[in-house]
Amino acid sequence: MSSIDAENNSSDKKEETNLSNGDETLVVCEPENKDTFAKQPCCGDTAMESCSDKENKSTLQDQDSLADVAESSQNAVNSIKSPPIDTSCSDAVSSAAKPSNQHQQRGTTNDSSPPTEDDEWLDILGSGHLKKKIIREGEPNTRPTPSCQVVLRTKGTLEDDSKLVDVNDRVAFAAGEGDVVQAWDLVVSLMCQGEICLVKTTSRFAYGEYGRAPDVPPNAEIMYELELLEVNEPLDIAMLPEEQMLNLVDAKCIRGNELFQRKEYMQAVSSYQKGNNFLQQHMEREEEEEYVMSSAVKNMRIRCLNNLAATQLKTDAYKECFDTCEKVLALDKDNVKALYRCGKVMLRKGESSSAIKYLRRALELSPNEKVIKLELQEATKLNVANRKKEKDLYQKMVQGLQRSDSQPEGKSHLNHPGRWSNYALAAAVVAVVGMGIFYFIQNHRQ
Repeated sequence: MSSIDAENNSSDKKEETNLSNGDETLVVCEPENKDTFAKQPCCGDTAMESCSDKENKSTLQDQDSLADVAESSQNAVNSIKSPPIDTSCSDAVSSAAKPSNQHQQRGTTNDSSPPTEDDEWLDILGSGHLKKKIIREGEPNTRPTPSCQVVLRTKGTLEDDSKLVDVNDRVAFAAGEGDVVQAWDLVVSLMCQGEICLVKTTSRFAYGEYGRAPDVPPNAEIMYELELLEVNEPLDIAMLPEEQMLNLVDAKCIRGNELFQRKEYMQAVSSYQKGNNFLQQHMEREEEEEYVMSSAVKNMRIRCLNNLAATQLKTDAYKECFDTCEKVLALDKDNVKALYRCGKVMLRKGESSSAIKYLRRALELSPNEKVIKLELQEATKLNVANRKKEKDLYQKMVQGLQRSDSQPEGKSHLNHPGRWSNYALAAAVVAVVGMGIFYFIQNHRQ
C-alpha cells in the first residue's frame, strides 16, 4: 500500500480498514463468604423439645405413670448433654449451624446441603461475564494499585475444544492500563502476590466478536489460570532514559494497533493517548534543561499522533481528529497523512473549500495516492454543488425584486419612498453573485 496508509508495525495499511483504544479502573469489593451452611439444631435442644412433647401428651389419670414419665425425661436430659464446644470452629460456622425459629416451632430440622460449584466463584461484575475462583491464597495486603508493574503466569483453555491459548511463564505489564487481555487487567487488581486463581470470561473481556486469528475463534469463552508472581511500584516515566521510554511508547502503539484491527476503537484511543502522554512527560522534564527533541522522539510522536487521529476519525470525533492532525503538522508541516485527514474531516463537515486546500497539498506531496485523488474528486463535486445552490439562491432573490417592480403603475409602489433602496439591494445581490462566480472560476482553473 502507499505511504498515506502505511505506518510502522503495520499500523496504517489501509485508510478505511487499517491504521495510517483508561482505561477506567474498576473497583470491586469482594463480598463476604456466602457459603450456605446446614442449619441443624443442637442435640440438647432437640431432647428437651422431645421430652416436653411427651409431657404434653401424657395423661394425669395414673400417678405412677406420671412419675415414670418425669423420671424418663430427667434421665434423657442427663444422658444427652451437649458435647464441649470446639474452639477451632469459626463464629460464622457456629452461627450458621443454629436452627431457624421456624424449624424450632415445627420441631423439624433442615437437611444438610453441600455448597454448589457456583458458590465457589466470585462474579466480579455481577453480570456473569467474568468470574474468579481462588485456588491458592496469596500474601495479605499485596494487591496492585493502578499502574503498578505486575508479572503474571498465564494459561488459557478454550471452553469449546479445550485448546490451550495464551500460555506464558511471565507477562509483565502495568496494571489497569489496557495493555493485556481485559479479563487479566480486571482480575489482577483483585489478586494478591503469590495467589493462583481460575478465571472464566466470555468473549466480551477476551477477544471479542472477531477473535484472534489463528488460535482464538470469534466469540470464544476462555478459562484462564493466573498466578500473580510479582507486584512492583509504578514507573516514573519522566525519569526513564529516552530509549526505555520509547520502548514503552512503542508497546502502547502496538497494543493500539491490535485493538484497532479488532475494531475496539475506544480502547485503541486510550492506548495511543497513554503513549503520547509518556512522550509529553519526557519532554516536559527535559525542557527544564533546554531540551532539543531528538529525531527518534519526534518520529515516535508523529507516529503515535497519526494513529490516534486515524482512530478518532473512525469514531466520528472530527474536532479531536483535526486537533490531533494540527499537532502533527506543527512537527511536520508536509506530513501527508495529517494533511489528508484534515481534508477528510473538512469534507465530512461539509466545508468543501477547506477540504480542497488540504487535499490538494497532500496530492502535491504524494501524487500517486489514489485515496487522496478520490477524496479530492468528492470535495470538488461538493464544492460545485454548493456554488450552484448559492447561485440559484441569489437568482431567486433578484427575480423576486424584479417581479415586485414590474407591477402596473396604478397598483405598483414605484413611487414608494423606499423603491431606491430596493434597487440598491438588487445591485448588491448581483455584485455578490458575480464575485461568487469569479472565485468559482478561479478555483476551478487552479
